[in-house]
Amino acid sequence: EKALVGQPATEATFRAAAAAALRGAQPREHNRFKVELAQNTLVQALLKVA
Repeated sequence: EKALVGQPATEATFRAAAAAALRGAQPREHNRFKVELAQNTLVQALLKVA
């Protein structure tokens, strides 16, 4: 949320916020793709509601 406050509603802002939200993610060997999937899902959701 802090990454979004006061920032323009752009895809770049949303990508930065999604990366910040998942910065501490620790994927396992067989589910590393889920971090990227989660980032893309967050970006798409934010783009839809913006």
